[in-house]
Amino acid sequence: MRVAEDEQEPTEIKPTLLQRSLAGGATAAGGAAAAGSSQLATIAYLAAGAALPYAEVVAHRVVAEFRGDARDRVEDMLAAADWDLGSVGPDRLADLAGKSTRTRLLTTMAADAAARTAWPPKVIALGRVLAAGLIAADEAEISVEDLSLTAMAEMERLHVSLLELLVRWQPTGTEMEAPYVARRLRDHRYWGEPDIIALRPGIQLVLGILMGTLARHGLAVRNMTDFATPTLLATPLGERVLGFYQLAADTAAIESDPA
Repeated sequence: MRVAEDEQEPTEIKPTLLQRSLAGGATAAGGAAAAGSSQLATIAYLAAGAALPYAEVVAHRVVAEFRGDARDRVEDMLAAADWDLGSVGPDRLADLAGKSTRTRLLTTMAADAAARTAWPPKVIALGRVLAAGLIAADEAEISVEDLSLTAMAEMERLHVSLLELLVRWQPTGTEMEAPYVARRLRDHRYWGEPDIIALRPGIQLVLGILMGTLARHGLAVRNMTDFATPTLLATPLGERVLGFYQLAADTAAIESDPA
């Protein structure tokens, strides 16, 4: 008597990318046909069928690479923080970052901001301000570093370009360097929109947004009464924030120097 062979359960065969594409095209075409348009059904079939493979492949690759890029930027940010703290090492840095709710929040904010930028100087600057925040001792210093990081998380290259203009230059028609050294010079540091546009024409279309961001975070103050047009004046907090970016730029220059 012959023993019947055990029946094997059929192996589930997953649809290929092409099959999923064709199925997507058929679904789109069916909806168009139901609406009474055979021509639209053909277009929908071709469009959906052709687009789906590219969309899936591109999205997968881009997301995967973005995650890797983001991880690298967070690593660079933490390395900059460690360097500023005197190269204490990962374990000590982790202890500092996790010692309180505030430091954990600060570290998370810095990591999130680093992951969401493509500008290397910002990554380094975030590490600098994180280091300062982790070792801040008194409440006043803590508040300054917290506010600095909150502002820097929202700033990108154009924000820093405008802030640098407000802090380091005075509106004389040409870029004449004049660091903030004397209070009596402050009245000459009010920058009107025409003066800013003359020296930073590339930011004209977004100047209002940039000015609003700096003012909202207390990096610059607006003067609406003494002048015919709105003007900006950098604040001490704005100077401090710019200092973190200047340190980042100096670090980048040193690392790129072959000597």
